[in-house]
Amino acid sequence: MKQFDLIQFARSITPSGRSDIRAVSEAIGTVLMLGISVTLAGGIAIWTQQIDDSNYGLYVDLWASVQGDDLVITHRGGDNLGGFDTSIKLSDSSGGLIEGSYSDMKLLEAPPVTDVDWSSGETVTIDIASLDPSFEVLVISSKLNGNPMVLMKTDLIRDTLAGSQPDLAITLLGILNSDSNPVTILNDEGTYLIRIHVTNFGSPEINTHFTPKPDNTFTNLVLFDDVDGLAFDSNQMLHFDPAYTAVPQSDPNFGIMGTGDHLEFTFSWNRPAEDARALGEHTLTAKVVPIQTGEERYQNNFVSRYYQVD
Repeated sequence: MKQFDLIQFARSITPSGRSDIRAVSEAIGTVLMLGISVTLAGGIAIWTQQIDDSNYGLYVDLWASVQGDDLVITHRGGDNLGGFDTSIKLSDSSGGLIEGSYSDMKLLEAPPVTDVDWSSGETVTIDIASLDPSFEVLVISSKLNGNPMVLMKTDLIRDTLAGSQPDLAITLLGILNSDSNPVTILNDEGTYLIRIHVTNFGSPEINTHFTPKPDNTFTNLVLFDDVDGLAFDSNQMLHFDPAYTAVPQSDPNFGIMGTGDHLEFTFSWNRPAEDARALGEHTLTAKVVPIQTGEERYQNNFVSRYYQVD
């Protein structure tokens, strides 16, 4: 096979076959630039196809609540989870253990449900009668390249309505957008809502423990994240009885929690463009200041949730 002569080719494409050095140099430069461009484009295409997204996390808002002898875990927003890739483990200090995938747990419901994908709004109900009153909840997903990622780890106590004094616990903490839809990723400035539920699992209160403050917060309820305390534009408190029927604000007992009553707090948070929160994961924490000594559910007075700033 005849060998390709780059110099001869360059001379052949110059006017009148001239062989002056400048014309040859320009022709060679053109050919080399073309070759480099083709090679670089091919390299970029290969590199793009080989990008590994294993460093990108799952952003899911899961909420667990004990309802009698059942544990209900709710997917409140974020990424969909694979039913067989998501494992749920419940354990107590006595060695009690309930373990299986989300899809396995759905098959144990009554009636059984076949579900291979855990998406926003869906729940799983697990019978916990065999566990001690105090137990740990652990939810792990291996959706990303098979690498396990902890989505939830929390301690809970069965909702036995008992006790000789008020026994308060945070039973919901979440971030919502301006349309009141749950979110776990804050991708721009704007107004977000932070919602908290506090439930009384003990005896009725004799007076209210939560009153509005001038800075749009409430007494005995602390809300903060890993950057700083949060500043709110407004707040709202609603009162519900055990059946989640609203107690009107005109009622003299509004804000005084009976056994099984719930208070719902909503805070309006205007996140400005110059917000100091860096991109990445942050922790939102709500805390009920202990009202009484010896509360059975004191560990549920302090609840944290993760959110992402993009």
